Amino acid sequence: MPGGLHVASAQTLPAGTGEISMLSGLGRRSGLLGPTHKFNRAIGDLAFAYGVTDILTVGVSLDGRYDKHWGIPVSGDDGYVGDPHLNIRVAKAVGANAFGAQLGVWVPGKNAPSIAGSATSVDIRGLASIAAGPGLLSIDAGFRLVQQQSRARPST
Repeated sequence: MPGGLHVASAQTLPAGTGEISMLSGLGRRSGLLGPTHKFNRAIGDLAFAYGVTDILTVGVSLDGRYDKHWGIPVSGDDGYVGDPHLNIRVAKAVGANAFGAQLGVWVPGKNAPSIAGSATSVDIRGLASIAAGPGLLSIDAGFRLVQQQSRARPST
Protein backbone atom coordinates (compact mmCIF):
# COMPACT_ATOMS: atom_id res chain seq x y z
CA MET A 1 0.00 0.00 0.00
CA PRO A 2 1.21 3.54 -0.49
CA GLY A 3 3.46 4.48 2.41
CA GLY A 4 4.09 0.87 3.39
CA LEU A 5 3.14 -1.22 6.40
CA HIS A 6 4.98 0.58 9.18
CA VAL A 7 4.49 4.22 8.11
CA ALA A 8 1.12 4.32 6.40
CA SER A 9 0.09 7.30 4.30
CA ALA A 10 -3.43 8.59 3.73
CA GLN A 11 -3.28 7.54 0.09
CA THR A 12 -5.05 4.77 -1.78
CA LEU A 13 -4.48 3.14 -5.13
CA PRO A 14 -6.70 4.12 -8.08
CA ALA A 15 -9.65 1.75 -8.62
CA GLY A 16 -8.62 -1.43 -10.43
CA THR A 17 -4.89 -0.92 -9.81
CA GLY A 18 -2.66 -3.50 -8.15
CA GLU A 19 0.70 -3.00 -6.49
CA ILE A 20 3.35 -5.57 -5.55
CA SER A 21 6.33 -4.82 -3.33
CA MET A 22 9.17 -6.98 -2.09
CA LEU A 23 11.94 -6.49 0.44
CA SER A 24 14.76 -8.74 1.57
CA GLY A 25 17.83 -8.50 3.73
CA LEU A 26 20.51 -10.41 5.59
CA GLY A 27 22.21 -9.53 8.84
CA ARG A 28 24.98 -11.06 10.95
CA ARG A 29 25.91 -10.39 14.57
CA SER A 30 28.81 -11.83 16.56
CA GLY A 31 29.45 -11.94 20.29
CA LEU A 32 25.87 -11.17 21.31
CA LEU A 33 25.37 -13.99 23.84
CA GLY A 34 29.00 -14.94 24.33
CA PRO A 35 32.42 -14.61 22.73
CA THR A 36 31.84 -17.50 20.27
CA HIS A 37 28.21 -16.67 19.45
CA LYS A 38 27.29 -15.89 15.83
CA PHE A 39 23.78 -15.03 14.69
CA ASN A 40 22.41 -14.71 11.15
CA ARG A 41 18.99 -13.39 10.21
CA ALA A 42 17.49 -13.39 6.73
CA ILE A 43 14.28 -11.40 6.17
CA GLY A 44 11.81 -11.30 3.35
CA ASP A 45 8.58 -9.40 2.78
CA LEU A 46 6.11 -9.83 -0.05
CA ALA A 47 3.08 -7.53 -0.24
CA PHE A 48 0.18 -7.05 -2.62
CA ALA A 49 -2.40 -4.24 -2.59
CA TYR A 50 -5.45 -3.63 -4.77
CA GLY A 51 -7.51 -0.47 -5.24
CA VAL A 52 -11.11 -1.62 -4.86
CA THR A 53 -12.43 1.91 -5.38
CA ASP A 54 -10.68 5.28 -5.49
CA ILE A 55 -11.05 5.62 -1.70
CA LEU A 56 -10.66 1.93 -0.63
CA THR A 57 -7.48 -0.17 -0.88
CA VAL A 58 -7.01 -3.69 0.50
CA GLY A 59 -3.57 -5.17 1.06
CA VAL A 60 -1.94 -8.41 2.19
CA SER A 61 1.64 -8.59 3.45
CA LEU A 62 3.58 -11.79 4.13
CA ASP A 63 6.59 -10.97 6.31
CA GLY A 64 9.04 -13.64 7.37
CA ARG A 65 12.47 -14.26 8.76
CA TYR A 66 14.92 -17.10 9.30
CA ASP A 67 17.23 -17.09 12.32
CA LYS A 68 20.33 -19.27 12.82
CA HIS A 69 22.64 -19.30 15.87
CA TRP A 70 26.14 -20.81 16.16
CA GLY A 71 28.61 -21.12 19.03
CA ILE A 72 26.07 -21.46 21.87
CA PRO A 73 24.10 -24.41 23.26
CA VAL A 74 20.99 -25.29 21.25
CA SER A 75 18.29 -22.80 22.30
CA GLY A 76 15.34 -23.64 20.08
CA ASP A 77 15.43 -20.12 18.59
CA ASP A 78 16.57 -21.26 15.13
CA GLY A 79 14.02 -21.47 12.36
CA TYR A 80 11.40 -19.64 10.33
CA VAL A 81 8.83 -17.16 11.64
CA GLY A 82 6.02 -15.77 9.51
CA ASP A 83 3.81 -12.72 10.08
CA PRO A 84 0.88 -12.30 7.68
CA HIS A 85 -0.94 -8.93 7.74
CA LEU A 86 -4.26 -7.83 6.22
CA ASN A 87 -4.84 -4.08 5.84
CA ILE A 88 -7.93 -2.18 4.75
CA ARG A 89 -7.45 1.54 4.10
CA VAL A 90 -10.02 4.25 3.38
CA ALA A 91 -8.67 7.68 2.47
CA LYS A 92 -9.75 10.78 0.58
CA ALA A 93 -7.78 13.68 -0.86
CA VAL A 94 -8.76 17.16 0.32
CA GLY A 95 -6.90 19.59 -1.90
CA ALA A 96 -3.19 18.70 -1.80
CA ASN A 97 -3.63 16.81 1.51
CA ALA A 98 -5.28 13.46 2.29
CA PHE A 99 -6.98 12.00 5.35
CA GLY A 100 -8.20 8.51 6.17
CA ALA A 101 -8.14 5.44 8.40
CA GLN A 102 -6.63 1.97 8.25
CA LEU A 103 -7.72 -1.28 9.87
CA GLY A 104 -5.04 -3.95 10.22
CA VAL A 105 -5.17 -7.60 11.29
CA TRP A 106 -1.91 -9.37 12.15
CA VAL A 107 -1.76 -13.15 12.68
CA PRO A 108 1.85 -14.04 13.56
CA GLY A 109 3.06 -17.61 13.50
CA LYS A 110 6.07 -19.68 14.48
CA ASN A 111 7.84 -22.30 12.40
CA ALA A 112 6.36 -20.88 9.20
CA PRO A 113 4.24 -21.58 7.33
CA SER A 114 1.87 -21.48 10.27
CA ILE A 115 -0.33 -19.02 12.10
CA ALA A 116 -1.13 -18.76 15.78
CA GLY A 117 -4.75 -17.61 16.09
CA SER A 118 -4.21 -16.97 19.79
CA ALA A 119 -1.62 -14.30 18.88
CA THR A 120 -3.91 -12.28 16.56
CA SER A 121 -3.85 -8.53 17.00
CA VAL A 122 -5.99 -5.80 15.44
CA ASP A 123 -5.03 -2.18 14.98
CA ILE A 124 -6.77 0.91 13.72
CA ARG A 125 -5.05 4.14 12.75
CA GLY A 126 -6.12 7.61 11.75
CA LEU A 127 -4.01 8.84 8.83
CA ALA A 128 -3.04 12.31 7.60
CA SER A 129 -0.72 13.09 4.69
CA ILE A 130 0.21 16.74 4.31
CA ALA A 131 1.85 18.24 1.22
CA ALA A 132 5.26 19.56 2.29
CA GLY A 133 6.86 21.24 -0.70
CA PRO A 134 8.17 18.50 -3.01
CA GLY A 135 7.56 15.83 -0.35
CA LEU A 136 4.71 14.36 1.66
CA LEU A 137 4.55 14.30 5.47
CA SER A 138 2.48 11.37 6.72
CA ILE A 139 1.28 11.09 10.30
CA ASP A 140 -0.64 8.21 11.82
CA ALA A 141 -2.01 7.59 15.30
CA GLY A 142 -4.11 4.78 16.67
CA PHE A 143 -4.14 1.72 18.89
CA ARG A 144 -3.49 -2.00 18.73
CA LEU A 145 -5.54 -4.62 20.52
CA VAL A 146 -3.33 -7.63 21.31
CA GLN A 147 -4.96 -10.88 22.32
CA GLN A 148 -3.31 -12.33 25.44
CA GLN A 149 -3.26 -16.02 26.21
CA SER A 150 -4.59 -16.73 29.66
CA ARG A 151 -2.37 -18.68 31.98
CA ALA A 152 -3.80 -21.01 34.55
CA ARG A 153 -2.77 -20.14 38.11
CA PRO A 154 -1.75 -22.97 40.39
CA SER A 155 -4.27 -23.62 43.13
CA THR A 156 -3.18 -22.89 46.66
